[in-house]
Amino acid sequence: MRGIIEILVSFLYSDGSQEVWQMKQKDYHIYLDEQERWQIIQSLIDLKNALIAQGRYTDAVDDVLCKFFKAKQKKIKVQYL
Repeated sequence: MRGIIEILVSFLYSDGSQEVWQMKQKDYHIYLDEQERWQIIQSLIDLKNALIAQGRYTDAVDDVLCKFFKAKQKKIKVQYL
């Protein structure tokens, strides 16, 4: 789970402006259950704490956390085949 979060943060805040522009133009939807949502939140908080311990900036992680908390939760029905 932590690897996914680091990839998201690196894509959103990479040095190449072309990559950042391309990522902001696409919409991605992730469907998570409550356990997966909690794991992502915990991973982001752990990543933020690690960055604080290293003395690095946490702006990118803060932005991802804010976006994650502001995202609407939609209940969907899952049909198994």
